[in-house]
Amino acid sequence: MRREAKPDFSGTMLALVPDETPPFKNESGSHFHVTLGIYGPSEQVNHEHLMGEVAWLAKHQDPLHGEFSGYGTFKQDDGDVLYASLDVPGLNAFQEWFTTELMYEGFYNQSSHAFVPHMTLKYGFEGKLPSWPEDVPTVVSFSHIYVCFDETWIPYKLGEGLDGSPTTALYHE
Repeated sequence: MRREAKPDFSGTMLALVPDETPPFKNESGSHFHVTLGIYGPSEQVNHEHLMGEVAWLAKHQDPLHGEFSGYGTFKQDDGDVLYASLDVPGLNAFQEWFTTELMYEGFYNQSSHAFVPHMTLKYGFEGKLPSWPEDVPTVVSFSHIYVCFDETWIPYKLGEGLDGSPTTALYHE
């Protein structure tokens, strides 16, 4: 049985959404995003506390810039997942920093997989990987982190420092 695409994530997660809509066909049933962490069912998460922590952390991280680097697939019991892979300097350290800091505040990442930067394009993918189109721009930028629960996606701007001015981030290019 193949997993049905859902209109949005059900539960609580942190995600990055690209500043510009990527030039790919998205058949995942959700927004283009990079999942940074999954924090469980919405009713079990103190969203006000989580949002306060994310807001503070976001101020201490510069926006991230990189590029799409190709297509790939993940194997799952209910069908393959097609994704666009990302090469964004500092993204892995950023994800690890956020998950670690949130863990100290009692928010535990419940993902059962290692962090592999990607954007899901389709569930239930079959066949050969598509060719990378020559005319597709590969640049991608992220200037906000999102706290997502149920169908709510709340953005927090990256890199404004505690006084609202740009800051030297803990992790940057």
